[in-house]
Order: sequence, then structure tokens, then C-alpha cells
Amino acid sequence: MTVPQVSSGEKVLLQIHELVLTTHRVRLKESIGWGNIELTSIMLGEVTSCRIGHRSKAIFLVITAIVLIASLILSGINQNAGYLLPGLVIAGLMVAMYCATRGGILIINATRDAIRLPFIRTSLMEIEKFVDTLEAARSRADSFES
Repeated sequence: MTVPQVSSGEKVLLQIHELVLTTHRVRLKESIGWGNIELTSIMLGEVTSCRIGHRSKAIFLVITAIVLIASLILSGINQNAGYLLPGLVIAGLMVAMYCATRGGILIINATRDAIRLPFIRTSLMEIEKFVDTLEAARSRADSFES
């Protein structure tokens, strides 16, 4: 984890991997492959909302249902239970793939941009703490502007 550069009068409030919250901004520096880096920086005054959600690939569950139904129909038509085992194995793999692709995502929306951070290595408690700290920093920034 690198220590982010901040301007004078600005201090780091919280950092989770490459997501940094300072007294003035939220910044995400991420590698997008082939040596390219993308930096998204949003001033606290521009943050409009935060959301913690989950993403998954539901197509794996659909494929599971199709495979199970097909294997039941084939075993019933042919009166051979041998069609059930491959269907169950494939269905089990599809459920495992669904579970492996399910994960959380933190979305910080702003007036013109958004930060989307999948959190695989980070606990939900750490993400909630980040959101709470961001909301507190945002309300302090609003009170200074008023």
C-alpha cells in the first residue's frame, strides 16, 4: 500500500488499498492492465451518494436449472438414471461458479463521475467504516462552506 500524495492543508483520513479518503477528496488509483493506470479523484463537495451493493452472474443459476431439468427429462424418457449424474455434476459446477463470481461493490457517485470498487479482499465492516467516514467528512466540508 503506497502513501498517497496530498496537497498542503489536506490529510489522509482513511485508506483501503488504493482507495483514499482525504479531508478534501476521494481518490482511486487502479491498474487497468498492460501497465496502464487510471486515477479517479472526486472532491468531497461533488459526492452525491454512496452505495454498497452486490454483483453476481445469475446466468450460472439459469444454466443450472436448464441442465437439471434436461437431465431429469432425459432420464425419464430413457428410463435410465445414468443421465442424472452428469447433470448433477454440471449443475454443481455452475453453482460453484455462481458463488465464486458473487462479490460486493462500493459505488461512490458524484455529479460527473463515479468510483466503482469491487471489494473482494476487504471486509464489509471496513467498507462500511469508509462510507461512514466519507459521510462525516462530507458533512464537515458542507458546514465549512456554509
